[in-house]
Amino acid sequence: MLKLTLIVLMAVPLPTAVRATIAERWPQATVAKVEAEANGELEVAFTSLQGAFEVTFAADGGVISEERKIALKATPATVQKTIAGWKQLRVQGIEQVTEAGVTYYEISASPASGPRLEIVLDANGTELKRAPATE
Repeated sequence: MLKLTLIVLMAVPLPTAVRATIAERWPQATVAKVEAEANGELEVAFTSLQGAFEVTFAADGGVISEERKIALKATPATVQKTIAGWKQLRVQGIEQVTEAGVTYYEISASPASGPRLEIVLDANGTELKRAPATE
């Protein structure tokens, strides 16, 4: 006999400090999802006038990390130049990530054959990591 388990995710309340940070930095944001991490941090997905974001907040409203999908033309020229040199890869998506004041770019790309790759570039276009994608 097959046993099924149903997991219901309850809405996580958004602390006042996190609400204030969102309202200040991303006016007119619409929150789509809030997830509480085991370490007390909150991961919040939302859209605003600046685009779609996934931001990790500390309980005091401080921003730990910020991710957003961007177009190639929104990356620095150095990143565009590096990507242009990837003749055997097709870029599927780019995320701009900022953590501790440092911005880098996570690029999802597919070779002609083989697994999809996740490639991380710094703002100068220097490759920091290349590995098979996990998602």
